[in-house]
Amino acid sequence: MSPPVFMLSPELLAEVSSGTDVEVSGDEGKHGTRSLRLRIGETVELVDGAGRRAVGSVCDLAREAFSVAVQSVTDEEKAHPTLTVVQALAKGDRGESAVEMLTESGVDRIVPWSAERSISVWKADRRERGLRRWRSTARAASKQARRSWLPEVADLHSTREVIELFATHTQVFVLHEDAAERLARTPLSNTDEILLIVGPEGGLTDAEADSFVSAGAQLVRLGDSVLRTSTAGVAGVSVVAARSGRWG
Repeated sequence: MSPPVFMLSPELLAEVSSGTDVEVSGDEGKHGTRSLRLRIGETVELVDGAGRRAVGSVCDLAREAFSVAVQSVTDEEKAHPTLTVVQALAKGDRGESAVEMLTESGVDRIVPWSAERSISVWKADRRERGLRRWRSTARAASKQARRSWLPEVADLHSTREVIELFATHTQVFVLHEDAAERLARTPLSNTDEILLIVGPEGGLTDAEADSFVSAGAQLVRLGDSVLRTSTAGVAGVSVVAARSGRWG
């Protein structure tokens, strides 16, 4: 069984090296002592969400905290090319399900998008609650997936703001059920940044699809079946990750 992973602040792990002790307190400390019931000598991993991973063993236990004797520290590079997914807002908990699976699949950035046909609408305080849920989901999924890099969950984007992202991504794919080209057969350029756009339950409007194509995006489909918005993204990411070398 793999050692449990705890996420600490980059500041706390910045000066950590082999032979030092680190105290884990707060929510992570409570989780370790109360939920996981860690024991002295048990191996754990500490990550900072920015690529640093420290491996060590539990050397001290308190009621809501524990200390780790660090044995090794590694600074891990991000996967290449960088992969951003624009995920349309979805009804119920499907948006959070999408964030969970996208995080587990290793994406670098998730951008919530208020598409024209999005059933869910984030306004005022609901917008802040939605972002908190998505970011909390990404954090939990990162630990589950044993990632040292925490994906960024950006602020809510409009269609115009999504198009503005094209300037920093050299290849942009839009999942569309009526597209002629299949993502699995579409040539990938030698690029540093890939952007994948996933529409809402009702699909893209013609205006959205046209505006994306006019700005330089390519419409692609996955297969013959139509996937939910909560699963289409992770399916698309799997194809791109395997073909681009991220999973190579």
